[in-house]
Amino acid sequence: MAVIDARSKSELRRLSDPSFRGRVSFAEKGVAICGITGREWKFRIGCFDVDTGSEIRRTKEFRYAEFRTASRAPRLIVSEYGRISGFIDFTWALGSLHRRTVWDFRTGKEIASWRPKQQLIHGIGGGPPQEQPYAFAISADGEYVAEGGSGMLTLYKIEP
Repeated sequence: MAVIDARSKSELRRLSDPSFRGRVSFAEKGVAICGITGREWKFRIGCFDVDTGSEIRRTKEFRYAEFRTASRAPRLIVSEYGRISGFIDFTWALGSLHRRTVWDFRTGKEIASWRPKQQLIHGIGGGPPQEQPYAFAISADGEYVAEGGSGMLTLYKIEP
């Protein structure tokens, strides 16, 4: 993976160590880049220093996860998915979201954790309604989380 300066179109850094799977995101004013690393059913979120390419820290292993970074802080929200039916993993299925965690990648600490609120959405092709987690975002400074769904928007202040 290469980090490119958008103005000069020159390569700033080639990150060869992280094998990111899918989306990556800058954090902490662009000095860090985070992405999902690992292999099938054993994923971690890894954050790396953009200038040196060195690893800052990785989360614990998840069966499957997605994340959102704070653009000006060393924090991110990890959405952890899990098993919803017997012994089969349906990480992509509605209702499989287990919890959300605010994680500080500089300290390696989980700051807050909660089970997301759910809303009913119309089923695909006129099928029965299904639960879907509220949409969410973390503020640029990493101090607030917003969740929205079912016609409501809730803002939470993160206090370690």
